[in-house]
Amino acid sequence: MNGYELIFFADSGASGDMLVASLVDLLDNAEEFSGFLNSLKLKADFKIQKNLKKHLQATQLLVEVNENPELEHFSQLKDYIAKLPVSEKIKDYSWQIINRIFQAEAKVHNLPPEHVHLHEIAADDTIIDIVGFCWLWEKLNFAEIYFSPPVCGTGYVQTAHGRLPLPAPATLELLSGFSFVSSSIKEELLTPTGAAILTTLGKPLPPEKEILLLKSGYGAGAKELSEIPNILRAILAKKISPPEELILLQAQYDDLTGEKAAFLAESLRWSGAVEVFWQPIQMKKNRPGLLLNVLVAKEKENEIIELIFRESPTLGIRRSVQQRWILDRQQEELIHNGFKIRFKKAFLNNQQVNLKIDFECIMEYAKREKISIKEAEQKLWSIINAGL
Repeated sequence: MNGYELIFFADSGASGDMLVASLVDLLDNAEEFSGFLNSLKLKADFKIQKNLKKHLQATQLLVEVNENPELEHFSQLKDYIAKLPVSEKIKDYSWQIINRIFQAEAKVHNLPPEHVHLHEIAADDTIIDIVGFCWLWEKLNFAEIYFSPPVCGTGYVQTAHGRLPLPAPATLELLSGFSFVSSSIKEELLTPTGAAILTTLGKPLPPEKEILLLKSGYGAGAKELSEIPNILRAILAKKISPPEELILLQAQYDDLTGEKAAFLAESLRWSGAVEVFWQPIQMKKNRPGLLLNVLVAKEKENEIIELIFRESPTLGIRRSVQQRWILDRQQEELIHNGFKIRFKKAFLNNQQVNLKIDFECIMEYAKREKISIKEAEQKLWSIINAGL
């Protein structure tokens, strides 16, 4: 449904606080976000401020945590997330990120996740980073996330386990399957929290991707880097959707019965055809005939061609490439007096332009209430309009 994209340029790496700060800067909602953080009732003090990094203004999130954090273990964090006064989507995404951090730490330390003690990253500041990020992301209707290959520093970082090489082992594990850039800067540029957020919720930014920029935000990191500005850029872009490319297969018949035509169409749909429809045509010797039209994805083309030849008397199939534009769609349900009303919304440029009730649902309701189809449809529309 969402017609927007959220793109992060991690030229100076990424940390949880930088990701959060970049979204606060983009949304310009520092006061509202501060109110949300206060509602979490964590044992941490925070401050949101503007800061200059190499003469570039950015928003910075500063968090001062309790020296003895209570939330460091798998079960503690799971219980805490489950009880948060936020939407289920925020809880789900937050736990996905935290769980991946635990899995990464468990693997590098050869421990079960339940026995992992997250010294560096499970204090209240990381809760602020992860839950805060997901809360801000919800403000953008969970726009699809892309990120550039994050830059990682080199050298060593001091941890509770001693000096560890950079990228830190857990960070490296979280980057498995993703590209990153190695820098000569001797600082930890990409943190486990930053890596977890990006690689859990986002996907790599495609090369030469066309971007229709709407707004940008800058998040400042805590460190002062001599070589580059320590900032992370967030871009809100309008999604540019190219037309979908499909293959149109056509075959003509003057010797196909209605029963066999119905069976063929159903078989094609079951085999993955996108659309199947018939058209009446005039054939040689003035015979009435049928034109079979099958829209299919390129990867399914050969399978569908074989099915048409096997299940019908045609001796040839025509092929052409078609393009189609489709609206974003969202399936929804509404429960009324124990009856589940199913309907579909369609969106253009993130604005709803259509709403359609599932016809099977209308029939079920008409049978249940013992009324006509027209009455059932009118009543369901009234229920939906009252409930939305």
